Amino acid sequence: MAPKLIAAQDISCRFEEVYSNGQTQEGHILYTKNKIRYQYLRDDLFSIFYSKLWKWKVLKNDTKQEINISQKNLELMMKVKDIFDDFPNIEKIYSFDSSQIELELNSTNTFLRSIIIRSQSANLRIHFYDCSFEPINHVYLSFDPYFKYPKQ
Repeated sequence: MAPKLIAAQDISCRFEEVYSNGQTQEGHILYTKNKIRYQYLRDDLFSIFYSKLWKWKVLKNDTKQEINISQKNLELMMKVKDIFDDFPNIEKIYSFDSSQIELELNSTNTFLRSIIIRSQSANLRIHFYDCSFEPINHVYLSFDPYFKYPKQ
């Protein structure tokens, strides 16, 4: 009997983004129903938060610095959030406008192994690993006040 998909509750994973040009970025994603923290490991990059609205903070020095994220990338981020919200009731491929998101499950078919995004504004694969389904301290899902996520 195949393992059952795990409904998305509290999930924390490490991720690696791999871009079409070979560049990579690593970080952590924390998810609980309707809240997300997507944090890059490099201090000169940023953390993205979702709780009714998308917000982001630069980690290096000034955590109030504004970052411009295109409307297309915000739409992609919202679609990925919706996939997490709907998990395990997901499709393998989502197509919308001129974008496509493809999902791959992990080897035990219990969670996502990767998300492949193909669009005019972004072409990348996001690999998820070292995932935990333990409760997340919700202070780390807060935009303000900002608490640095301790795992590196």
